[in-house]
Amino acid sequence: MLFLLLLQFYLVLLLFLLLLLLHLALPFFLLLLLLHLALPFFLLLLLLHLVLLPFLLLLQQY
Repeated sequence: MLFLLLLQFYLVLLLFLLLLLLHLALPFFLLLLLLHLALPFFLLLLLLHLVLLPFLLLLQQY
């Protein structure tokens, strides 16, 4: 009986710690998700910039 009580206590404690860890890690996960979603757009913008920059420089020469 005591063993079951201790087991239950440890399970609740473990669950609490897990929830705390999730709560602390959530902003980082959201930030990573946002970065992951924004990355293709950043790459596209970089590509456009690298492609358009020589054209703009050529246009300025004339």
